[in-house]
Amino acid sequence: MDNQRVEKDIIINGFKITFIDFKKQYEEMPYFVINQYVRWLFDRWNLGLINLTEYRELLNTDLGDYV
Repeated sequence: MDNQRVEKDIIINGFKITFIDFKKQYEEMPYFVINQYVRWLFDRWNLGLINLTEYRELLNTDLGDYV
């Protein structure tokens, strides 16, 4: 597994733990979860925790792959 994939997985798993049951909420309210993801990513970028390139790449990530 390459380093970019590992870093991406770490960031997305950091988002997933903000939910009690990520899988159930994604299946029942996918638009809510996606909106929260975009907002959460923006906060990470705004705080300087991820750079603009990572932000753009993470925006294009299919959260369904992480369910």
